[in-house]
Amino acid sequence: MHTIRFRLARHGWIPALLTAGIAAAAEPAAPLQIAALPLDLSSLSLSDLMNIEITSVSKRAEPLSQAAAAVYALTGDEIRRSGARSIAEALRLVPGLHVARIGDINTHVVSSRGFSDRLSDKLEVLVDGRSVYTPLFSGVFWDTLDVFMPDIERIEVIRGPGATLWGTNAINGVINIVTRKAADTKGGLLHVGAGTEERSFAGLRSGTAVGQIGAARVYAKHVERDSLKFPDGSDSFNVLRLDQAGFRADLIPGKAQTLTLSGDLYEGGREDLFQAPPKAGDVELSGGNVLGRWAWQRTGGSELSVQAYYDHSERLIPVNIFKESRDIADVELQHRIPLSDSHSLVYGFNYRQSQDVTGQGPPFVFIFVPSSETLRYYGAFVQDQFAVGSGLELTVGSKFEHNDYTGWEAQPNLRLGWQVAEGWFSWAAVSRAVRTPNRLDHDLATFTPAFRSGNPDQKTEKLLAYEAGLRFFGAENYSADLSVFYNDYDDLRSSEAACPVPRFGNGIAGHSSGVELSLAWQATKSLELRGSYSQLQLDFQRKPGSSDNSTATGYQSGSPEQQAGLRALWQPRPDVDVNGFLRYVGQVSTNAPADPVPAYAELNLRLAWRPWPQLELALVGENLLDRQHGEFRTVIGSAYVEAERSGLFEMSWAWD
Repeated sequence: MHTIRFRLARHGWIPALLTAGIAAAAEPAAPLQIAALPLDLSSLSLSDLMNIEITSVSKRAEPLSQAAAAVYALTGDEIRRSGARSIAEALRLVPGLHVARIGDINTHVVSSRGFSDRLSDKLEVLVDGRSVYTPLFSGVFWDTLDVFMPDIERIEVIRGPGATLWGTNAINGVINIVTRKAADTKGGLLHVGAGTEERSFAGLRSGTAVGQIGAARVYAKHVERDSLKFPDGSDSFNVLRLDQAGFRADLIPGKAQTLTLSGDLYEGGREDLFQAPPKAGDVELSGGNVLGRWAWQRTGGSELSVQAYYDHSERLIPVNIFKESRDIADVELQHRIPLSDSHSLVYGFNYRQSQDVTGQGPPFVFIFVPSSETLRYYGAFVQDQFAVGSGLELTVGSKFEHNDYTGWEAQPNLRLGWQVAEGWFSWAAVSRAVRTPNRLDHDLATFTPAFRSGNPDQKTEKLLAYEAGLRFFGAENYSADLSVFYNDYDDLRSSEAACPVPRFGNGIAGHSSGVELSLAWQATKSLELRGSYSQLQLDFQRKPGSSDNSTATGYQSGSPEQQAGLRALWQPRPDVDVNGFLRYVGQVSTNAPADPVPAYAELNLRLAWRPWPQLELALVGENLLDRQHGEFRTVIGSAYVEAERSGLFEMSWAWD
């Protein structure tokens, strides 16, 4: 593959893309019509929300209430009403997830069921079926994971293994971001705002019908986020700027066929906090992707789909820190066969190739040996879902995947769902999942190849997970969802003593257990309350023969033992929304066990008013209980950075 250098924003690419896209897709001009803002799912009852169809658990549409997994569907309307301005911030609303700001790179830690770290590596994250985790460290660069937020239909979150269907990174969970179909975003939408932390943001989307065969949309957006603060209130010099634009088209090329085409381009950067104040040499970020997915519903109800995408990204951290350019190509075929009304078989094949070029030797601090690598992954999965008795459904399957480091890996899965009674659903599961070695595990060096900490003999990290849950969804005004789990880990990455530097190994093992509870109550016609609580216990030890003396402690202390949240969604009048989110996060001590981040409670509020159906004005206050507070221990020199209290004004205007 050929590396493509993106330099877009400085040449007026957003206006050009919008103009070209609208001109190409638009029908003959018509008089401007004003449209009401989409309210998405706000009119649904709690029982309706529990029956939203999701696809992440079994790769077929099924009601959330009958999904045999610890799954939560965060709707686009919930995100809009919360005031969240990024995907990571929206994920704070999901029970059981740990989300924390890391100030030195103006991004986030996002983890499920432990292992919170700046290089968290046990979540599979997808946008409309496109995997966005990087083979560099098996995690996500949250600073560049962005979409036009009003276009999000829902975010499906599985807490627990999803490797049977999604592969070797879905060890502790799956986050699937689903955007709205182009047919649901016709017309225009302008979304702008500014505040003390979110300095400015602006987004414009335009959608239209494409003849008689479908619809298409284009969008462009800009965001600038302020730095976090040092404990003394001084600036940490890490402002983030990002420009992005893209398109989506949903077409019907033939009978019972659908074709989706989408793509995005982005460019941005961050001030380099290692210079104070920052001058030349800001962090540079750029990339783009294009995806195509064709689906055909065949006679007899079987469904055949083929998806392919290409993803390019570039990242430069100056002052001789790190440089990377990466190209990923991925193709997947999937076939679902309904064998009867109560029996469904799905199988598929996938191939992925990832090619990178990293900074070569001095002056870069972090280098990889070799400096350029091409990794290939391929495999197949099969899953059978069938009724085994009255109200009982069994799911059995496995993923078989090959990687260049450890060869073939099998990841089986057994799930049982039981419709206990009207409105009551229980489930249980046993799963095996692995995280295969990545470039950091295998090839990392520091300063020179002689200071190599990557291990060419690194093995996969292994998980055997036991889960169970109980869900109530029958009443019109309240629902409940309870999950419990026990995870047994082996061969976790360790740092073994070696000369001249420590080298990675697989010297840590242990287990985690926990409980996750979410509740919802429609107290009145205009007031809905949602509560959540999660408790996590971690116990990790070094294995016999390991010389690691710190990693096990880091695994245990990086995630809060307890989290709780309470949300109130109040609509006192049809044109007014008032929403509050009170959250509690327990103590975290990663990287500083003797100086932990204290437990904290914070409050976010949003007040929105629609003077006309097509116009919404909103005020958002975040972190209102403290001037500033720490969320995760990340060291810059000898100081830590903290999130601060902030305010925001936003406006949305829609038209046909």
